[in-house]
Amino acid sequence: MNRDGLRWWMVAAALAATGCGSSVVIPAPAADVPSARACQSTADCVRGEECHIVEGCATPSYCGPLLGRPCTGDLAPYCGCDGRTFFASSSCPSRTFARRGACEGIDAGAPCALGDGRFCPQGQRCPAPDGCNTCTCGPQGLACTEIACLDAGPAPTDRGPACRFMDARGEGDCDGYFGVTWNGTACVGVTGCRCVGADCGRLYADRPSCLAACGG
Repeated sequence: MNRDGLRWWMVAAALAATGCGSSVVIPAPAADVPSARACQSTADCVRGEECHIVEGCATPSYCGPLLGRPCTGDLAPYCGCDGRTFFASSSCPSRTFARRGACEGIDAGAPCALGDGRFCPQGQRCPAPDGCNTCTCGPQGLACTEIACLDAGPAPTDRGPACRFMDARGEGDCDGYFGVTWNGTACVGVTGCRCVGADCGRLYADRPSCLAACGG
C-alpha cells in the first residue's frame, strides 16, 4: 500500500470507529507560548518591565510588568546567590537572593556612611555628597574620587519649596542614570538599577538645572 492509500485507510478506520454520521476532530497543534525571561535584577529586563525577584536561588526570577509598589528607604541585609551579603530596601530587594539576612561565614559587611544621611552598600558605587564624585564602599571603608567640582557661584537666598529635601535615591549596582536630586545640602546624581522614593518623578534632568533652582 502506498502513502496515499495508507492515509485513506486510516481515515476510513477512524470513521468506522466513530460511526458513519460522525466526524473526526483532529486537534490543532498547540501554539508556541513564549516563556518568561529569567533575570538576576531589573537591569536584565527591557524598558517598562522589572525583575520579579523570587526568594531562593533554585526558583528563577523573571521579567514582568512594573509592580508600582512603594519601596521603603531602609537598608536590609540579604544573602545573595553568590554567597555574599548585599543591602537593599527591605520591601524591594534589588537582585536575586538565597534568603533574607546576612550570609553565614561570608559577610560583605555593613554599609558605609556618606556623611549626608545616606549609606552606600558594601561593594557598590554611590554618588558622593558633592554631586560630581563617586564613592565605593569596601571592606576598608569608603573610598571616593577627588575630581574638582565646578563652582556654581553663590547660592540663592530663597530656595523655596522646590528645594526641600527630595526623597529619591538610586538602588542597585547598575550604571543607570535617573537624574539629579536635592538632598537638603547639595545636588547629587541618582544612579543604579532603579530610582526609589516618592520624588523619583520630580528629579532634575542634570546638575546645572538643580543648581539653578537650589544652588547646592
